[in-house]
This record gives sequence, C-alpha cells and structure tokens, in this order.
Amino acid sequence: MQHKAMGSAVALLALIDDKSYDEAWESLGEFAQAMIKRPDWTRLLERVRSPLGSLRSRTPSSQEQRETLPGLPDGHYVVYTFDSEFQNKAKGAETVTCAMAVGGEWKAIGYQVS
Repeated sequence: MQHKAMGSAVALLALIDDKSYDEAWESLGEFAQAMIKRPDWTRLLERVRSPLGSLRSRTPSSQEQRETLPGLPDGHYVVYTFDSEFQNKAKGAETVTCAMAVGGEWKAIGYQVS
C-alpha cells in the first residue's frame, strides 16, 4: 500500500521538477485542491521552488504513517521526507504528504521545501 503512496509522491515531485505546476495541482487530491486554488499553488511554487534552481539529487530519508494530521480530518496519511540538493541550495529537504482518497487511491496533498 505504501508503495502506491510513494508513487504519488514521486510523481508530484517530477512535475514540480519540470516546473509543470498546473499539472502538479491537477494531480493533487480533491481535499488539497479545495484548500489551495490552482493560481495560488502556481504562484507559491514559483516563489519557493524556482529560486532553488534545478534538482541535483534527491534521496528519501524518512516516511511516517499517520492517522491524524493538524488541520486535516482523520484518515490514512504517509508523510515522506527527502534530502534534496539543488543548483542554488546544497542541503535542502522536501516533504510530500499523501492521503488515501475515497476508493483507496493514494494522492499527494501537500508539498514543502526548506
């Protein structure tokens, strides 16, 4: 089951790496799409991800299964953290949160980079 969640996380990261921010928003779960509108998502990613430059490397560093997350309904979640190196940031961290949607499909619902 978690491998499907990881697939959703990796797919989201690939779209973000390609600067396909609209497509990345399309791939999000419905809950995430309701929380952030496409233009806001695109502006946010342009502001926080674009300045880092191209990805040089990304290694999964942790995964945590959760039943609860702040501000979200109880459910099935997996939070992935990746150690990432970018053109303009040698040591970065990316977090992708995935949720099990109705019907059992895993969808990415959040992305953070620091």
